[in-house]
Amino acid sequence: MKPKHLPLICISLVFLSHASQAQLLKKIKNKVNKTVSNSGSSSEKTEEEKTTSEKKGENDSSTAATDEGSKSVKWCEGLDATGGGSDNDGGPIKDGVEYKKVYSSPNGFTILYDESSLGLNNDSKGFRLVLSERINNNTQFVLVENGKVVATNAIVKPEWLPKGSSQTHLNGQDSDREEAMKKYIVGDTMKQDIPKSDAKSVTLQKVDDDQVEMALQMARQTDDYKNMSEAEKKEFEETVRAGMAKNNSMAGTIVNVPAQQGGTVAMVNGYFLVVKGKKYGKFIMPPVIDVSKDETKIFAVGVNEESVPVMFANGKKTLLDQSKYAAMSGRIIRSPDKNKFVYIEQKKMSEKELEEFTKAASSNQRTKFQYNVIKSDGSIMMVADHNNSGKFRLTNTGALVNMDEETGEVFADNKRIGKFPMQSGDRLNPDAVLIGSDISQIAYYSGNEGSFTYLDGTVKKLDIIFPRVISKDSKSYLSWFRKCGKDIYIAKFAY
Repeated sequence: MKPKHLPLICISLVFLSHASQAQLLKKIKNKVNKTVSNSGSSSEKTEEEKTTSEKKGENDSSTAATDEGSKSVKWCEGLDATGGGSDNDGGPIKDGVEYKKVYSSPNGFTILYDESSLGLNNDSKGFRLVLSERINNNTQFVLVENGKVVATNAIVKPEWLPKGSSQTHLNGQDSDREEAMKKYIVGDTMKQDIPKSDAKSVTLQKVDDDQVEMALQMARQTDDYKNMSEAEKKEFEETVRAGMAKNNSMAGTIVNVPAQQGGTVAMVNGYFLVVKGKKYGKFIMPPVIDVSKDETKIFAVGVNEESVPVMFANGKKTLLDQSKYAAMSGRIIRSPDKNKFVYIEQKKMSEKELEEFTKAASSNQRTKFQYNVIKSDGSIMMVADHNNSGKFRLTNTGALVNMDEETGEVFADNKRIGKFPMQSGDRLNPDAVLIGSDISQIAYYSGNEGSFTYLDGTVKKLDIIFPRVISKDSKSYLSWFRKCGKDIYIAKFAY
């Protein structure tokens, strides 16, 4: 626990801030496969990068489509010219893949796959296409939404690129959902009067050792200091002494203090979770929360005013074990259908555990972070992170899944459920693992081959190009655009 209200004399003497805790391990992974991307990936490009790739038409998306331009390609043969069916009954099915024609153009075109997206505006059928067309030896870009041309331009305009969508984010993040939760967190503000003052000069004075020791003795009598661990006490005292040394090195220096206009300012001194007018909290920083659509189910984890980690679940308030939870670095992981979620936080290590972990890591011994998991009903479990990457995924049935990248093993709720076949020297790319509605529907997507490999070794080669995961009726599908001559289809495969 960090000190909050140490005597003013200590605070005035400290000039250096506490150093933040360094991250123990940071893995840098090369993605050897074409990963299943999310629709926001393109928005991370700089404007210069966008302009270059768009004008040249030479990005990976264009290259991936070179074999899609002719109706002679095998997958194209025999498809109903109309795409078959309505929005309800879909289109023709070949080799387990359903195809539905969604757009036709009289012009030659290329699909910019990376700029296009599926599953828009909470609608699994919604889509946005960005096309590059050649007309009279000039390139123009076309924006198609749900089958209709809505804009054309000489460049791909930034507003064409979606900032978020309802599709599944494979890294466990859900920007739309997190943004929606912000409205429930309300700051507790207080007004503070700042007196007016004139400009003046101040000469820094030397602080002798007796004064420093007196200040520390006063601090040692406070409850905040007594509640610190031995390591925290040592860190605090070292910081004070370092601040004094810095001050004394500047003794005799004249510092100009500018005039202050004075006035009244509003300050946030905490946060509440407010749902339907009812307050939960107070928290010293914004809590991690989830509120159901009907606002009847409320979940929150944060730090209360006494700096104690606390959880609200099912209308019940529970203090969490301070030796295991910090409640300041956790996050929510949601299922593809958004109906299930868990709170996950790296287990707080004791000094001994931290020392052992650091020692093992420095000697290249394989180590695993442990994570505390709280489910929406308030039940708790612990899982191991086999890669120390923090990458976990949740199925629609509520199983928390992660993988061992070195061995290809897959775990659900910390139990081994299978293993992907791996070639010697290969490493599993967790971003290319697709999690279906339950643990029986887990597959590995190879971007090089456009294929699926299941845990039992079954392989399905489907010539997939830039797929997206779409959830509908609590089921997960892989969906992607396909070009057949001058027609565009949406392919859908239930994996």
